[in-house]
Amino acid sequence: AVVSTQSGHYGRGAKYFESNKRDTLLNVISLEISKTQLCDLVSPPDFVRELDWVETAWPPSLKQAQNIGTNNLSKMKYPKVQKYCLMSVRGSYTDFHVDFGGTSVWYHLVKGAKVFWLIPPTEENLSKFVKWTLAGKQSDIFFGDLVDRCYRINLQAGDTFYLPGGWIHGVYTPRKSLVFGGNFLHSYNIVGQLQVTAIEDITKVEPRYLYPYFVEMVWFVMEKYHSHLKYMEERGKGNSVLLEEEVEGLNLLISRLEENPTFQAAIPAQIKEPKILLQEVRDLLLHAEIDRVYTDYSEPLISRDMNVSLSDSSPKKLCNTRLIASNRPFKMSSSDTSEDEPSEDEPMPDCAEEKDRSNEDIDINSDLSDLSPDKMLSSSASSTEITSPDTPRKRRKLKPSIMN
Repeated sequence: AVVSTQSGHYGRGAKYFESNKRDTLLNVISLEISKTQLCDLVSPPDFVRELDWVETAWPPSLKQAQNIGTNNLSKMKYPKVQKYCLMSVRGSYTDFHVDFGGTSVWYHLVKGAKVFWLIPPTEENLSKFVKWTLAGKQSDIFFGDLVDRCYRINLQAGDTFYLPGGWIHGVYTPRKSLVFGGNFLHSYNIVGQLQVTAIEDITKVEPRYLYPYFVEMVWFVMEKYHSHLKYMEERGKGNSVLLEEEVEGLNLLISRLEENPTFQAAIPAQIKEPKILLQEVRDLLLHAEIDRVYTDYSEPLISRDMNVSLSDSSPKKLCNTRLIASNRPFKMSSSDTSEDEPSEDEPMPDCAEEKDRSNEDIDINSDLSDLSPDKMLSSSASSTEITSPDTPRKRRKLKPSIMN
């Protein structure tokens, strides 16, 4: 049975999910359950908690100040996207999208079945995705038909799935399903995460579908790296060892924070001297050693164990000035149906269906240079190519005692 964690939409969602007779088909995929009774029964995988910027960089005092399970953005004190309850009835479908902010996803199927169609975030695929989204005729053109490779994965009850950030995906529900999952930003894919936010800007996604406090988050991440790098330098511990992805991502992030008005407009009150902070991190990165040989012990510099509040740790009012996020993820969709829940699976469409889909509104062979990720990002990213991120790999952990 589904646990009704709160009055209001949680209870209504559970009642709808457990009913076999429905006037409309709803796909309930935006119920974040942190700070509810259900929260303590759900835990993300260990590697997610180790990498998630909410755990490694967001000031703990702000997260601890969140004492109610609201999904009202004005009442959130941290990015409340770590634990979702997804209740999908048979026949539900979420069209192709990229999860907000370029977040990675953990996804555990408690009951039912799911089918994922996955498209890697190559430069060409992302450019086609932007054009497909802006054309506004997603119902007429199956995006999987526009790319060279579209992978299909079938998930069954008990499966846990990890989706790297930036992957374009659609999700179909052949059997009524209950899922717990969450989204997270991390240091292995800073470039990819920034590229997705640039796509969100171009496609003019509604602000309510953003990763909450994305700008504030990247400022806190920058401060955290500054603390760690400064510690190593001042205490004569030698040069810091960073992953190549960290150095590339941090340099791009510095450029965005310096040049983009949106990032300048939402500097957290805890960041006292942002210009000095960025310049010092840039200088420290020049002297950092880059780990280009991955081992079983490779991991990002910042970690959950070393995350402490900034010196001014009292909760501050946050603004959520941010770019945009796709109107396709985490949105309740509906269509008419009156069928009872069958015991067997219903047939699932293939990536390329037989029905005719006209491509006259999107010329997939046209010049895509204007929509290339290089131009989506600042000029400093002109040499950066989008590649599908690998599964995170661990690295020798540096354990400075971070100052309060």
